[in-house]
Amino acid sequence: MNEKWTLLFYLVIEGTSLWFAYLARESQRKYSQKIEKGLSTNAAVYLSISWLILFTTTAMRNYVGTDYGTYVDSFSRICSGTLSDGEIAWLKQSPLFYLICILCAKFGGSYQLMFACVAFVTLYFIYAAIIKSSSDWVISIYLYLCLCLYFQSFNQIRQMAAVAIILYALTWLQKDNVKKFVLWTMIATGFHMSAVVLLLILPIRRWKISLRNVVMYVLAGIMIYFAFPVLLGLFSNIGYIRIYRESSYAAAAGKTTILNLMIRIAMCGCCFLVLRKNSVIASSNLSLFNSAVLCTLFQVCAVRFSIFGRVTTYFFVAYILLIPEVLQVFQRKFVRGNRKVVRVAFILVCFVYQMAYYFSSAGASGSGYGIYKLLGL
Repeated sequence: MNEKWTLLFYLVIEGTSLWFAYLARESQRKYSQKIEKGLSTNAAVYLSISWLILFTTTAMRNYVGTDYGTYVDSFSRICSGTLSDGEIAWLKQSPLFYLICILCAKFGGSYQLMFACVAFVTLYFIYAAIIKSSSDWVISIYLYLCLCLYFQSFNQIRQMAAVAIILYALTWLQKDNVKKFVLWTMIATGFHMSAVVLLLILPIRRWKISLRNVVMYVLAGIMIYFAFPVLLGLFSNIGYIRIYRESSYAAAAGKTTILNLMIRIAMCGCCFLVLRKNSVIASSNLSLFNSAVLCTLFQVCAVRFSIFGRVTTYFFVAYILLIPEVLQVFQRKFVRGNRKVVRVAFILVCFVYQMAYYFSSAGASGSGYGIYKLLGL
């Protein structure tokens, strides 16, 4: 299909998946207001269909994604036992992904099976985190789609699998279960070593949502920007930094990176202004808010060294669980009339963001999912 039909296909897929998520939410609300009591049968079925729609689209794609061919070539050499030393070293940096490749080569020999397995892991943990901790499944899934995290998994398959597990890890940090948070974060590094950066949230996970702390964050952002060359030198021995320092990722920030910084500042600022109006909800989401803060600070780094733009994703994903809480507080505190107006406005803003990102240089064309191809066609 061409670019226009591909976009229409994606929108239909999104809409259908969200419709079943909506049916699941409404079914669950009738069954019970507390997720701890378990899913109703209907909700479980509807969520499974919603998940299956997204999974099938991801698993059945064929040469969709800029890095798709690279993974196919590496997988073919795994099957034939002709991996170079460099490829082996690269794969060993993602041991769980490497294990999936080895098992798929042994039991099927099809690269499509490998992509399907990674897609399963990614979407399983995304949905598991949303079901476990989101106050509104539909909004969270909508955010996952509109923030283009779903479509990034067409290209950055290892990192987005790690991001999905990171989101699940954050649900444990919300409950202040540090052991399980660290465990799942380390499991995420099995798909992409850069996921270890999320451990930086631990020292500040309980920092309150206060004006004093926000001032500290702003000062930290200013310091990072001007002292970045010094900071980069201190961490230049880290393999991930060393690999990309001499690449195109070290180039000066483009318009997209600067725009992303402005968007992240706006998102974080709005969350701060709204959440401070409800101390109960704010206190139960401190780890998510502080993840959003770190996302913004790392985006400042991305302005100086664009590879940090990828690192921000590990913190950016927290918005999938945080924004439904923010909307809930906003509706209670600021909206006296028809609350549907707020939801419609939210839907439109997210849709505009998705389209802007989709048509940007880093979107569909840059990441290679602008034309969808189905397996066997």
